Amino acid sequence: MRTLAKTTEVHEPLLRALWQRQLPPQIQAILQTQIRTPLDELAALADRNMDVSTPTPDSPTPPYPPYIQSISSPLDSLTKRLDELFKEIVNLQPISPIT
Repeated sequence: MRTLAKTTEVHEPLLRALWQRQLPPQIQAILQTQIRTPLDELAALADRNMDVSTPTPDSPTPPYPPYIQSISSPLDSLTKRLDELFKEIVNLQPISPIT
């Protein structure tokens, strides 16, 4: 997130809050106890926890951010059309050269 912010100064508490919201609830709960831990160490801790935690079948997946949702339908349409075009290309017969 720091990389995405580039030159914009983002205060660590805000960055921490935005970042933690993107994590699964069980990881958020663990990280809530680490109030004084620097953000880089907190990220490493979150990574280790994610590596050992397994998602449960009944755990809901977080919704995609709005910008992803807004391009999902057009991308689905484009993908479908590309598949159709590929099938048409495969079915084309080669044209014999004119002599």
